[in-house]
Amino acid sequence: GYDIEVVKAIFKGSKKYDLTFKTIPFSSILTGLDAGRYQMAANDFNYNEERAEKYLFSNPISKSNYAIAAKDGKNFDSLNAVSGKSV
Repeated sequence: GYDIEVVKAIFKGSKKYDLTFKTIPFSSILTGLDAGRYQMAANDFNYNEERAEKYLFSNPISKSNYAIAAKDGKNFDSLNAVSGKSV
């Protein structure tokens, strides 16, 4: 994905670092960093103070926009409005 292409571009031509990419479940990424299995992680991580105490974040490389798409004529203006619907 996009994150991988950014990391490749950053390290392109580096003789100091050898990159190996692994696809793992999202829930295992930070625990893998904590255990020393990985040296870095690239994903659409949300920044928060608790994580910032433990991990070094780059500057944002993208902006996520969350949306709900529906058929014409439907009006969902909140998550509560989709409660009980098949999504």
